[in-house]
Amino acid sequence: MALFTVILEYRGGTYIAQVAAKGPRQALVRWAQQLSPKSVAGLGARAKAPLMRALVQRGGGLDAPTPIAGLPNVWCAGFPIPGGLVNIIKTERRRGAVEQ
Repeated sequence: MALFTVILEYRGGTYIAQVAAKGPRQALVRWAQQLSPKSVAGLGARAKAPLMRALVQRGGGLDAPTPIAGLPNVWCAGFPIPGGLVNIIKTERRRGAVEQ
């Protein structure tokens, strides 16, 4: 599995996490599953529910990650909650780095 860095821009805040996954779509799903609504200002549990529905349902409001032209291993995805944008970056693991 590869390491992906997921960056959420939401209501003026930037939230960053890393997940291991086979590809950018799987990284997006894994990130959303692990996302704590309390860790994102203004998100809350009610707002997380549409995000999870969009990930589970095809065409449920969340676009598949789209490659960013000219930037290898970088994708962008829509966020089903107004005011949000997600970027996904395939990240190289450093030798000797301590993962938490």
